Amino acid sequence: MRFREVKATPYFYLATHTTLRDIGTAAGPMVASLQAADDEGRVVLLGSPIFIYHGVTEDMDKPFDLEVGYAVSDHAKAFGEFKARTLEPFRCATVIYNGPLTYLSEAYGKLIARMVEARLTPGEESREVYFVFEGAESPDDVVQIQVGIR
Repeated sequence: MRFREVKATPYFYLATHTTLRDIGTAAGPMVASLQAADDEGRVVLLGSPIFIYHGVTEDMDKPFDLEVGYAVSDHAKAFGEFKARTLEPFRCATVIYNGPLTYLSEAYGKLIARMVEARLTPGEESREVYFVFEGAESPDDVVQIQVGIR
C-alpha cells in the first residue's frame, strides 16, 4: 500500500449508473465510444482509462455511479453524451494489481484492510487506472487501485 495525492486532472468521460455484476457490460461500450471520439479527432485522450466509482460497496447488485474516461488537455470540451471536467486533487491509498479482473475485488479487500489497520477511513470515491487491459480474464492486466481517504 502506498499513499498518494493525485493531482488535479482535466477529465473527459461518460457516466452511467450500474452494479458490480453489470460493470463489464457497461464499461466496454463506454471505453469504445471514448476511443472512437479520439479516432475521429473530436478529442485527444491522454494516458490510460480511468474508472471512477461513487458509492460502490461489496454488494454485487447495489447500484452506484460510474464514470469512465481519460485525462485530456485543458482544451477538451463536452459534446453529445460526453462530459468534461477537472478532477480535484485526490488523496488516496493505492496498490498495483496484476492479473485477471475476476480477482480484483480481493486486491481491494487487502487494500482496505491495510487502510483500516493504519486507522484510515476509506472515502466514498475510488478509482482504477488501467495501465494494461488485455481482457477480463488476462493474467497480464495491470490496474492501479486508488481508494479515497476521508
